[in-house]
Amino acid sequence: MLVREIVEALAGRLDVPAKSAPAHQIADEIPFVGRFLAADSPATSDITRELLGWQPTGPILLEDIAAGYYDQP
Repeated sequence: MLVREIVEALAGRLDVPAKSAPAHQIADEIPFVGRFLAADSPATSDITRELLGWQPTGPILLEDIAAGYYDQP
């Protein structure tokens, strides 16, 4: 899943436009998010699945966002 897909899904829920921005701008405006994205640390659940025999269930993040599970009441 790409960051772009997550941002576009959230922007759609909030009814605001999504736009690209250079990494340094994001780091300046939203330091925590900027540092997180700049780290370029790909992650998978492969090791967890193998080590613990875990299999994810339920919706994926994009489905959660689309369903409105993170909306404020």
